[in-house]
Amino acid sequence: MLSMLSRPGREILRPLDATNLRAKARAVIRAGIITGELAAGEIYPVSYFTSRLRVSATPIREALFDLASEGLVEVVRNRGFRVPVLSEADLDEIFEIRLMLEVPSVGGLVGHLDPDTVAESREYARQNEALAAEGDLAGFLETDRLFHGRLLRPLENARLRDLIARYRDITRLTGLTQIAGSPRLITSAREHGELLEALVKGDRLGAEFIMRRHLEHTRGLWAGHDEPDD
Repeated sequence: MLSMLSRPGREILRPLDATNLRAKARAVIRAGIITGELAAGEIYPVSYFTSRLRVSATPIREALFDLASEGLVEVVRNRGFRVPVLSEADLDEIFEIRLMLEVPSVGGLVGHLDPDTVAESREYARQNEALAAEGDLAGFLETDRLFHGRLLRPLENARLRDLIARYRDITRLTGLTQIAGSPRLITSAREHGELLEALVKGDRLGAEFIMRRHLEHTRGLWAGHDEPDD
């Protein structure tokens, strides 16, 4: 999946190959939204995406409706799709929800991590830190998504995982290109490894503390005002 995402200085919305176009279009458009290439408040007709991704309207429309169901775009009747504008109050409300969902969920993983989960999560954390250091924001966000999704899989609650993932993506609707390669992004990436090691040690309180701190740093990153130590 990372091969579809951009490196710094390259557009994310570029032609796709013909395999599984709906999923690929969804992933690329999602990346365009959360990196700010698709501006909040702007209305984009389906033709905007067909011309850039060079695929037919059907998989593009399906991908956009998928993203609309996740709250990442809004349908504007007879005009296209719009990336919603989130206020600070919106972000604060979502942050509170994430605290209530993610902190206890992470604590509940203690004693339930199998070797495959640990190994795969550790690899995603390693990739995430490397991509943060490179300034590859799209790659960072994708490996962040993969890390958290894989880590929570042992909870065996698909609805909870989907809800967490949805709110995580929604908080990224503000553009993040200004923090690519910054110490703030690298610090956020390093917290993934810290979280995983606390869970491996069976330290529930430590894991919950790290998760809460990670969310607090993340809230600041999306708003552009948090400066965690490197």
